[in-house]
Amino acid sequence: MVFKKNVLIVLLFITISYMLVFLWKHDSGFTNSLEGIIYFILPLLSIISLHQSWYRSKDNVKLTLLSKQQEQELAISEQRYRSLFQYHTDAVFSLGLDGNIIDANTKFLSMTELNETKLRDFKFSTVIPPMSMAKVLRNFIAAKKGKSQYYEIAIKDWNGNHKYLSVTYIPIFAEDKVNGVFGIAKDLTQLKETEKKINHLAYHDPLTGLPNRRYFESLLDQAIAEAEVNNKMLAVLFLDLDHFKIINDTLGHSTGDDLLVAVGQRLSQSLANDHITARHGGDEFILLLKSIDHIEQVINNAEKVLGNLQQPFLINNHRVSVTPSIGISIYPEDANNSQTLMKHADKAMYRVKYQGKNHYSIYKPLSDGKALRKVAISKDIHTVLEDNQLEVHYQPQICTTTGLIYGVEALVRWNHPGLGLISPAEFIPLAEATGVIFALNDWVLDKACADLKKWHEQGYFIYMAVNVSPQQFYSEESLSEKVNKTLDKYQVSSNYLVIEITEAIAINNMDIAINKLIELQGLGVQIALDDFGTGYSSLSYLTQLPIDTIKIAREVIDDIGSRSASKAILSAVVTMANDLNLKIVLEGVEKEEQLRQLMHFRSHYMQGYYFSRPIPKSEMDLLLDEWSGSRLLKVLAL
Repeated sequence: MVFKKNVLIVLLFITISYMLVFLWKHDSGFTNSLEGIIYFILPLLSIISLHQSWYRSKDNVKLTLLSKQQEQELAISEQRYRSLFQYHTDAVFSLGLDGNIIDANTKFLSMTELNETKLRDFKFSTVIPPMSMAKVLRNFIAAKKGKSQYYEIAIKDWNGNHKYLSVTYIPIFAEDKVNGVFGIAKDLTQLKETEKKINHLAYHDPLTGLPNRRYFESLLDQAIAEAEVNNKMLAVLFLDLDHFKIINDTLGHSTGDDLLVAVGQRLSQSLANDHITARHGGDEFILLLKSIDHIEQVINNAEKVLGNLQQPFLINNHRVSVTPSIGISIYPEDANNSQTLMKHADKAMYRVKYQGKNHYSIYKPLSDGKALRKVAISKDIHTVLEDNQLEVHYQPQICTTTGLIYGVEALVRWNHPGLGLISPAEFIPLAEATGVIFALNDWVLDKACADLKKWHEQGYFIYMAVNVSPQQFYSEESLSEKVNKTLDKYQVSSNYLVIEITEAIAINNMDIAINKLIELQGLGVQIALDDFGTGYSSLSYLTQLPIDTIKIAREVIDDIGSRSASKAILSAVVTMANDLNLKIVLEGVEKEEQLRQLMHFRSHYMQGYYFSRPIPKSEMDLLLDEWSGSRLLKVLAL
C-alpha cells in the first residue's frame, strides 16, 4: 500500500516537470495551444485514473481481509462450541424435535457404553425403565416449548448396571424458533451411593450393621400402631451381656467388638424375619417381637435367645463364653408407647442382673420401696467415697491343722445413711459400669494395709487377702507399683499380702495375666486364684499361672454332701494342688456336717459362716483376742 502511494507521487512529479519543460520551449504559452492542453490534460487524467484505481484496490483488500477475519472468528467459535460439547465433563447430547439423538459427546458414549455406530440406532427405551418414560417425555415436551427442564432418573446401561442421573434439557433456538434440544446428564451414582451410606449410618449401628436406638424407636412406634389396628400384642426384649467388660479388659476391645458383631448375628438368626434386632449401645441389644398372640410366644423366643447365646463363640482363636440378662415388657399390658415399653424392659433386665444374671424376666412394677432404693443407689454411687460411707469387713480364714486364724479376706461394704448396709452384689456392678470401681479398689487396698499394720503391731501376724477387679487388673498399668507404694506407706511386709484374682481374669488373656502376676510376685506378694470351679475351671491353669493359693468356690462345697461328682472333682483339685505345692482354701463352709466331710480332704484353710461372717474391724479385734478355734478343734477331736 505504501509502495503504490509512492508511485503516484513520482508520476505526479514527472508530469509537472514535463509541463514546465514544455512551457520553457514554447514561449507563446500553452493555453491557446492544443498541443499544450493535450500535454497537460492527458497526464493529469492518467494520474486521476491511477489514483481511483488505487483506492478501489484498497477497498477490495479491506473486504478480503474482513471476510478472512470473519471466517477465522467463525472457525474459532465453532471450535469453542465443539470443545464445550465434546470435552464437557458431563454427558452432552443433542436431540431433534422427534426426540432422536443427533449428536453426543465422548462422556455420553462412555456413560451408556455405546459407540458411534450403536448411537445411530439408540433408543431411550432401552435404558429408561418403563415407569420413568412418562417423566422423560413430560420434560422433553416442556423443553420443546422453550423452557429449560431438570429432573433425576435411574437408568440401566447396556450391561444392566443401574446408574442415577440428573438431566438438564436446554431448548436450541434458531430464528426465534426451537429446532432441537440440548441434554446434559450428570452421573449421580456415586453421590447417591454416598447418600445411601450416610442414611444407613444415621439409622444403623456402624459396628454390627443392626438398626440403632433411634431407628428402633421409630420401628417400635410403627409396630405399636399396627398392633393397635390388628388387636395384637408385641414384646420388647432388653438384653445386656453379663461380664462383657471383663472380656474387653482381658482380650482387648478389638475382640470385644468382634464378639458384639457375632452376638448381633446370632440374635438375628434366633428370631423370625418379621421380628427386629437392634443395638441399643455398648453391650446392650434390644429386640422387637411383633404380631404376638400369646405370652407363651414371648417366653419361647426369650428361651431360644438365651440358649443360643449361652453357646460359646470362637473369636480370634479365642473360645469366648458370654451370657445375657434379658428384660421383657409387653404391649399393651405393660405400656402403650415406645418410651415406656423400653424403660420397663430395661428395669426388668436390671432385676435379672440383681438376681444372678444369665436369665430373663418379664416386667413387674416395683414396690415404692424397691424403686426408691434403686434410685438412691444409682444416684449416690458417685459420692460414696467423698461421703465416707464405705467400710471394710473381714472374714477369717482358719488353718485346718491348728484351728487358728491364719488370715482374713477384706470385703467392702456400703453403709448408706438411709438404706443401711448395701451388699456388694447390688453396688459393685454399678461401680464397674460407672468407673467408680478404680477409686473403690484403691481405697480398700489402703484401708486393708492400714488395718493389717495395726494387727501386726498388736502381735497378730495374720495374712490379708484383697480382691482386685478385672478392670483394675488390666487397665491399671502400674498396678504392682501402686501395691508396692501402699505397702511402703504402712511398712507392711509384702509376704503377708495376698492379691486375689478371679479365673475370668486369668484365662481371657493368659499372656498379660502371667506378666502382671509375675510383677506382683516379684514384690513378695502372694497370688490366690479365687472362685475356682465356677464355669471356666481347667486344671491346666494351675500349672500355667504363677499363683500360690487356690480358693475352691462355695458352689462346689455346697454339693459335697449330695453329689459324688463334686467329691471326685474336689479330691482331684486338692491332690493336684498339693502336688504343685499350692495352698488350698475351701470357701463357703457353713454347716458342721460340711466341715466333717471336708476334713477328709487335705486342704490347708477354710472360711465360711460356720466360723464367722464378714465383720467390721472392731469385731475382728475381739475375735482375734478370743479365738480358740473351738469349733474346728471339736471336729478335729472326733
